[in-house]
Amino acid sequence: MDRDLEAILQALDALKNATGEDAKRLRVIYNSHLEHVLERRPGLSRAGLQTAVLEAYRRWVKAQEKPSALPPLSRNLHRHSNSFPLALSRPASIILWCLIFD
Repeated sequence: MDRDLEAILQALDALKNATGEDAKRLRVIYNSHLEHVLERRPGLSRAGLQTAVLEAYRRWVKAQEKPSALPPLSRNLHRHSNSFPLALSRPASIILWCLIFD
């Protein structure tokens, strides 16, 4: 990823998660990153850059999300004496049982 784009995305992420005085300070940083890119690419409009940044940000956030390593817990809590106490699905219980007692 381009260093300028990465800096803009990180600044935008920080800005979206900030409030109050922090948000004002981070907006200045975000805008300075945009200005830096606009100075280096004179044919690019600010609106076009912001559109591209927002699309890249959406993809970047999605890429940052890590899938869960464990299967979701079963919503049906079985109270049988032979069921695993974490209420995992049967295949997950078997896998976990094998890992523990292997």
